[in-house]
Amino acid sequence: MDYEKIINTRNIVDAPYLFIYCPEHKSANSEGYVRLHILVAENKIGRELKEDECVHHLDMNKHNNSPENIIVFKTNADHGRFHNTGVKVEIEPNIYISPIQYKECPICKRKFYRKGE
Repeated sequence: MDYEKIINTRNIVDAPYLFIYCPEHKSANSEGYVRLHILVAENKIGRELKEDECVHHLDMNKHNNSPENIIVFKTNADHGRFHNTGVKVEIEPNIYISPIQYKECPICKRKFYRKGE
């Protein structure tokens, strides 16, 4: 990744994200820039994001794009639920859901989840 091309978009528009020039990317804006956290997430999961997947910064700092701080939710609804509940479940490597509801076994304490819709 060419970090010399990273720009802080607060200098251009009212947005808190870091962007990188990558005009060939499907998520590029009209000027050819992509949010850096999208590129980091795609590198982490080894593929492009699906249309309904959503990237989340664990520490809520939109400038901290280290791979350890980035996770991908299966849907935007899962991402929103996570902000409300704080509950996330990894359903495949580096892909998470935030279940609508879950129950815990009173004996073994194992949690059983109903996946988001």
